[in-house]
Amino acid sequence: MSPSVQPKVLILDGHARAAAESLLSLPRSCVLHVAATEPDALALVSPRIARRLIQPAIVDALREWLVALDSSEHYDLILCSTEASLLALKSGTLDPALRAKAVLPSEAALDIALDKQRTVEFAQSLRIKTPRGTLVTRLEGAPEPTYPVVVKPLHSKVVLADGARSLDVQLCRDAKERRAACRALLPFSPVVEQEYFRGRGIGIEMLFEHGQPRWCFAHERIHELPVTGGASSYRRAIEPPPELLTAATKLLAYLHWHGVAMVEFKLADNGDYRLLEINPRLWGSLPLATAAGVNFPLGLLKIALDEPLEPQPHYRRGMRARNLGADACWFAQAWKQRRHPLLVAPLRIRDFLALLLPLLGRERWDLFRWREPQLWWKLFRDALPRTERMQAARDARANWRRLRARWRERHIRRVLVLCYGNICRSPAVAALLRSGAGDVEIVSAGFHNQAHRRVPDGWANVVAQTTGVRLDEHRSRVVDDALIEWADLIIVMDAANWRMLARSYPHAIPKAVLLGVAAAGRGACAEIADPYTLDETGMRPIAAMLQRCVDKLARQRSTST
Repeated sequence: MSPSVQPKVLILDGHARAAAESLLSLPRSCVLHVAATEPDALALVSPRIARRLIQPAIVDALREWLVALDSSEHYDLILCSTEASLLALKSGTLDPALRAKAVLPSEAALDIALDKQRTVEFAQSLRIKTPRGTLVTRLEGAPEPTYPVVVKPLHSKVVLADGARSLDVQLCRDAKERRAACRALLPFSPVVEQEYFRGRGIGIEMLFEHGQPRWCFAHERIHELPVTGGASSYRRAIEPPPELLTAATKLLAYLHWHGVAMVEFKLADNGDYRLLEINPRLWGSLPLATAAGVNFPLGLLKIALDEPLEPQPHYRRGMRARNLGADACWFAQAWKQRRHPLLVAPLRIRDFLALLLPLLGRERWDLFRWREPQLWWKLFRDALPRTERMQAARDARANWRRLRARWRERHIRRVLVLCYGNICRSPAVAALLRSGAGDVEIVSAGFHNQAHRRVPDGWANVVAQTTGVRLDEHRSRVVDDALIEWADLIIVMDAANWRMLARSYPHAIPKAVLLGVAAAGRGACAEIADPYTLDETGMRPIAAMLQRCVDKLARQRSTST
């Protein structure tokens, strides 16, 4: 690329590691704009960024925002780092010139790639091996599968009124786990129940240009989270297994693919394989491909600029890349679940010896660049609260397993709702819960040391418009010993509230729960963000989430016998 050319690139979903790796991989001559839904997103800390933007969380609003932004900025390339932005750009109603800047295949091809059942059916028509499976739209009447069974949402991300929500694949060992998985997923998406196929996770990453394969790369998952199978926390570049490369190329060629995709497989020790799915965007293990020598973001830029691509790059087989934070979790899980019968890779001495490979130049750490210390500092700072959030969610789930029966049987009569300031989330939850569970006495309070504060006008307006609840007369209250002792159940909003409660009133933790955990069971949305610093557009999804959580919690009580 000529040094005089300064392409302008918009990288979406700045919280994603693929977004951060993309900005590190693109030429320094690029003018980089990075967008994220939160102002403290990972990629936004890089000094390379010329402009930092906040992107809407709601898919339709994101689409409109992109159209308006591009009309003024005239980007050369738009990179999607998650399915949320991919869904916004997928629409065939978009201006073809704008869609071309995102280097995406046709809407029909994306529809097949984003639908796990259609992916399987299309692959079967091409005689590509897939797991046996059944589409389930409701649990009642569905045939009982053979265990273990993999329960997959039909779509990994679904569009809700307050934004896109990610849905996770779950491996179930028995009927109880299967019922829990289906009940968690079916309200949002049909599920595909697939046979469990034991094998190594293999990714075939490819760059296509108008239906023609240009570049490929292959990696093997060494460590996966969860340890029974999932995303890689540690992986190795490998020679593409011929049968898998043939299958991936055939699949994408028949879809007349354009842009990047990772085709995921399971490969058994005897050479048998099964196709799992197509990931039609930049992927989490992108740092390995870049470190080994295949720069997919640069390839996308060249296609967007209509520049010729170099031949297939040579890459270093055996090169490894590690997501340090996630891999630390792998070591902990692999030890804790070392006797799990479905463990993909047991913890061995060689896993500890492999920690020395960076000294030999055979391993890279994701997103590590000497010239970008801000990214690593951000990762380090985020690691502590992330660990804290995980622990709070685990403790809250354990508490709720014990408290849920008392809630359903109406033995809990006094509820204390806490947040930091008692002017946003907790008064709204208390008011909603009074309407939904009227037989409970409810009080809200906060940890902020100033009482009698009013609810911010913007939040009061949004809550009234979204839920019908009026907060005009509310004044904040400071939590104290008497309130803690009075409550049968304490509901908090996030891990920071949990930490404050544990520090000031450690004896109260056994009767505390995160609202998201109590509402969702497994805590898929365990924390409810604080809307205090947001504008009304950012507040609306939070108000809607509070409404949904309280409705679910109230139904658990009202449906009891």
